[in-house]
Amino acid sequence: MTEEKKAVGRPLHETYYYPVIFMVALTVVFISVLAYLNDSTREIIETAGQINEKESILYVLGIDHDSTVEGIQSAYEEGVEEETSAFVAKESGIEAFFFTGSGLWGDIEGFISISRDMKTLEGLTFTKQSETPGLGGRIEELWFKEQFRGVEIDSAEGGPLAYRPEPGGNVDAISGATSTSKAVLNILNPFIREKLDESGGGGSNGQD
Repeated sequence: MTEEKKAVGRPLHETYYYPVIFMVALTVVFISVLAYLNDSTREIIETAGQINEKESILYVLGIDHDSTVEGIQSAYEEGVEEETSAFVAKESGIEAFFFTGSGLWGDIEGFISISRDMKTLEGLTFTKQSETPGLGGRIEELWFKEQFRGVEIDSAEGGPLAYRPEPGGNVDAISGATSTSKAVLNILNPFIREKLDESGGGGSNGQD
């Protein structure tokens, strides 16, 4: 009697093809569960991303708000005007802009705000970065971001930001993270100069 004939009449779990059927069925179940989870959480993830973005904009615009979802949403709706390329604080006129550029290990993204007269940085935050944890990743630390708040800017070549102790230095780099520190200024300086040019000069060349 052949092996095929011996298999006839056996319980399914004793046949040689049972493991194949089991693995196929298990794979289908896992794929179905993952697809369901992806669909059911997509809206939640998108909403969380929108709230995080609004909180970042409120931070750079210097608008006080509760840290709850409702507090963030309320403060944003009451205090921020969305324009084509900027987010404007209704009360102060401070403008926030989205920026992006290359870091050491990936793109660095965030928001930066500039005063109405384009002479002063009002805030800086990062919303995406892949820098080395404990080194370049420290750009997200409060001390690093807060030092940019209140820095006077102009359209001079090579500026407006520089690390101390360089001539004209107005902010501090992150110790041990030279490449990331340079990347941040390589992103911000051209971006700021671009905004100054768009405004008609701004900075120290602007009119009171």
